[in-house]
Amino acid sequence: MEAVLEKKTFSDLRFVRITGNSDIVDMMFRQIPHELFEQIKDIEFNIDLLYQIPAKFISGANNLFYVLVDDEDKIKGVLWCYLNILTEDIQIQILSIDKEYQFGNALNETEKFIRSLMGENENLKIQIITTRPHAYQRNGWTKSKQVLMEINNGNL
Repeated sequence: MEAVLEKKTFSDLRFVRITGNSDIVDMMFRQIPHELFEQIKDIEFNIDLLYQIPAKFISGANNLFYVLVDDEDKIKGVLWCYLNILTEDIQIQILSIDKEYQFGNALNETEKFIRSLMGENENLKIQIITTRPHAYQRNGWTKSKQVLMEINNGNL
């Protein structure tokens, strides 16, 4: 008799927040596979520095840092958000999902999860900076009125 493997879906994952004492945050963070950060296109920070002192970056009341775990508690994704209380925005810093779970309803399920954190706040906006806007637009996201601007190396 042939074994039938069930197809894994994003809905099979659970969001688990990493928070608390900095030693615990650091220990838990270091369990995250490097590949989840390395697969992010055009990442603009030093991944190794993040792993050296993660609590310094992800701690704080307005930082929401979650890992996505499967039924064996293996980390299959990362969601890092910042809650901007003044503008009533949640700004997604990082959303990285293991390739075996990227298909289907991952973006919609992530949006539902974030909205569940904020309760009945109808004014809540969820924002993300991405190099893949079409993937988000296919899932109902729209381009913001604001445009990200930058100065490189202090040159005007």
